[in-house]
Amino acid sequence: MVNIDKNRTEGYIIELSEHQINEAAQFAWQIYLFETKRTTPPYHSRSVMEKQFHKKVKSKYERLLGYYEDQKLIGVFSIDVNDEEKYIGTTGGPYIMDDGRYDEIATAFMDYLEVACKGYVCYFGTTKPNRASQKFLEAKGFICTEDTVQTRIDSSHLKEITLNYEIKTLTEDDFDAYRDFHQIHFKDYYWTADKIYGVFEKWLVHIVKDHDEIVGSIFTMRQTEKSGEVYGAVVLPKFEATTLLEELIYVNTTTWLNKGLTQIVNFVPEGRMLDAALKVGYEAYDTYLCYFKESL
Repeated sequence: MVNIDKNRTEGYIIELSEHQINEAAQFAWQIYLFETKRTTPPYHSRSVMEKQFHKKVKSKYERLLGYYEDQKLIGVFSIDVNDEEKYIGTTGGPYIMDDGRYDEIATAFMDYLEVACKGYVCYFGTTKPNRASQKFLEAKGFICTEDTVQTRIDSSHLKEITLNYEIKTLTEDDFDAYRDFHQIHFKDYYWTADKIYGVFEKWLVHIVKDHDEIVGSIFTMRQTEKSGEVYGAVVLPKFEATTLLEELIYVNTTTWLNKGLTQIVNFVPEGRMLDAALKVGYEAYDTYLCYFKESL
């Protein structure tokens, strides 16, 4: 990444360091409290946000950016960058307090990224109430590729359900067949089957077979020591009217909770997928929109 010259009179952007985290968290938390300014991911408290900011500045892939003007912090933006994959995604923000200057400050961050990550594929996440971010991204040529409800669960909310199908944990023996299934049903996902296999120790994949055919699957990643995220779940159309989908979610969730996770999040579209998650005990708490641009 590059740092813009601090002598620019119109402001400058830097990668924040450890000694600036308290200032950044205090600024971003004030903005996060406004529903119409909120972006993903969700934070339960300022202290949790600050803890995550500390992890970001130490991470190989994450960057915490600050926009300063006259030595005053007026914007914070957290991003995930993979130079090998030429990939960039947002992991918080941009947090901008001044509504009248949203486009101006967001453009400064975008200009920074277009210099530092030119040509990278880009995914930006926001929420439905944050209309300013949506309008900005659409004006910059981003396309909304995901409109979902953010749900989460912990062990105290898990609802036991009856299992009617034999659900298996994916092993290497079934991986070739799973690769084909994954490519068909999750073809536009960043996490391809081969990428999952490359860091398989972080993943938990469950499948259901009808004879030798895979008819349903769910794949979930451990995000931190205590949290995980469902990245995708699907059943074939002939099973959509059955309980197979909620059973997949239930078995996968139960397995992770038994492995020591305390919370799992699941971004699901409204309809059958959301209904299945709610039956297992997931609770809806926010919305999520993913905006995509093929090249910065």
